Amino acid sequence: MRFSLIVSACVVSLSVLSAPVVAEQSVTESLRKLKSTGNCMNCNLRGANLSRMVLIEKDLSGADLTGANLELATLIGTKFRGTILNQARLQSANLTKADFSKASMQSADFKHANLASATLSQVDAQGADFNNSKVKGADFTCANLSGAILYSQDFRQANFMNADVTGATGALLSEVPGSPQVCPRP
Repeated sequence: MRFSLIVSACVVSLSVLSAPVVAEQSVTESLRKLKSTGNCMNCNLRGANLSRMVLIEKDLSGADLTGANLELATLIGTKFRGTILNQARLQSANLTKADFSKASMQSADFKHANLASATLSQVDAQGADFNNSKVKGADFTCANLSGAILYSQDFRQANFMNADVTGATGALLSEVPGSPQVCPRP
């Protein structure tokens, strides 16, 4: 009886200790896939260093990029539909024409990023920092931008129809085109 308890305890301990390794391998495998194909849908890229990476018109839809570093990356026309970008760092990234529809990007850092003509419809960008980012022609329809930092923006050609800018700071919100109607939620 005592021997079986010790064996059981060892098995449980080994499975608990090996759990982080599995997640780490998953990130490693996802990085390998991303680097070889340029696409990585539904991949685990949590905390990955993708700074200065160049991906043109690739697909990262559904990927988990929580806390990832995408600083100075060139991601023109890349699809991030439904992607998790919470606390991701995208400073000075070129995200022109990228599609972030329904992505979660809470507290993400987009300082100095180029989001020209990007699609950010129905994103959850609570507390995200868009300080000095370029948003000309960007579509923020039904976006949740509550608590977002919106300093030094030119919003005149961006679409903020039905976006929630409650508690957002920095912008002259009277210049933000849109209206306070209810948006569909998934």
